[in-house]
Amino acid sequence: MKRHLTTIAAVAALLTLMALPSAAALVDLAVGAYGGINTSMEDEGSTGSILGAKVRVLPPVPMIGVEAWYAKFGYEEPENVLEEGDLSLVLDGDGFTLWGIDALIGAVGGGPGMKWYGVVGVNATEFEEFGKDEKTRKLGGEVGVAMEMSPPAIGLGVELRGTVMFPDISGDFEEKLFTATVGVNYYF
Repeated sequence: MKRHLTTIAAVAALLTLMALPSAAALVDLAVGAYGGINTSMEDEGSTGSILGAKVRVLPPVPMIGVEAWYAKFGYEEPENVLEEGDLSLVLDGDGFTLWGIDALIGAVGGGPGMKWYGVVGVNATEFEEFGKDEKTRKLGGEVGVAMEMSPPAIGLGVELRGTVMFPDISGDFEEKLFTATVGVNYYF
């Protein structure tokens, strides 16, 4: 039940972000979808897939943007996925889900051309401790670089992105993931 309430609240927040500012024409908005791969930066980790969606808000301040995102990380062999000490990622089916917010710094406008920008963000990762029934959500982070190519006059951008994700920045879980994705953003 708690997971459904979180999903409903996130969708409501994203819809509010889309409706109010676009009506006032104060910011540029984009929605996007992406996919790619993720791999553990440790020796024994698995490589898996990523599928996700995002909403991008570009305020009138140049060179800054904000992006809220959701991603599903999938694996063929989930038993070999990121565990350290008595902590492991909570697997839902054959992978895990993440929610996050990123700051985009650089040439992030929706206009035509090729744009480069940095990505710095936070995410919420759910862990389970061996021998305990309850799950623990920890604050994670990511840092990376992205490039978007937008042809003139159609409002679409194709994005390539590479990041290093830190599922737990508190230090209890030190493994890191490398992600590489390709996505499409629609600006309106």
